Amino acid sequence: MRNALPYFFTLMATMLAAGCWNGSAAQTMSISTYNYTGNSLYSIHVQEASSKFNIDSAAAGGSIFLDNADAATFEDGRPYTSKSDVCCFAMSATAAKSDIRVVWSEVYDLSAFRSNEPSAEDERNNRGAPPGAIWCTAIVKVRGELTPLTNKLVLHFLQDGVVIAVLGDSTANRPLDESEVAGHVVDQAKGKTCKIQADNPWYGAAPKKHQE
Repeated sequence: MRNALPYFFTLMATMLAAGCWNGSAAQTMSISTYNYTGNSLYSIHVQEASSKFNIDSAAAGGSIFLDNADAATFEDGRPYTSKSDVCCFAMSATAAKSDIRVVWSEVYDLSAFRSNEPSAEDERNNRGAPPGAIWCTAIVKVRGELTPLTNKLVLHFLQDGVVIAVLGDSTANRPLDESEVAGHVVDQAKGKTCKIQADNPWYGAAPKKHQE
C-alpha cells in the first residue's frame, strides 16, 4: 500500500498534464475586463446562459469608468482600459463548453451619468437606465478550456458591440491581439455600441438584507 500512493499521485499528475481532467464540479475564478469601446462600462454581471438571469445571484465583474480606470494604448495609439481580478465566478464544465450571459450598463455620456449617479435604491425602483447610459446584454461563447488550472475569466468589450470571453490561467489576463481589436473598430459617433439593449435588471429586485 505504501508504494500505491506515490503511483496514484503520479498517475493523477500525468492525467492533468495530458489534459485528461474531466471534472464536473464548478471552477471558481476571478473576472478581468478589457474595454475597447470608448465608453464606460458599469455594473458588469455574468451568469451561465442556461439559467434564467438573476442579477442578485449573478457574478459581479465590477465597472470600468474612463475617468479612473487603468489605461493603456496599442502601438497604433488606440486606447483601451481594463480592470483585473474581481472575485468571483463559478463556472461549470457545461457552461465552459457552451455560453455565458453578460449584462452591463454602457455609459455613453459620463458627465450626465456622474451628475445623476444612481443609488442601489434608485436602480431597484426605476425601470429605466440612469441618465447617459443604457443596459445591454449578450450571450457569449467561451474561448478556452476549463481545467484545474483555470482561474481567470477575461471579458473583452469591443467597439462594434461584440463581447469576447476567454478562459485561462493568469497568462490569459491580457488584451486581445491588436489586429483582432482593429477588426472590430467602427466609425462611431458619440453614442451606444452594444448590440442588444436590455431592461434594467435591478428593477423590482428585493433589497438585500442588512448584515451586522
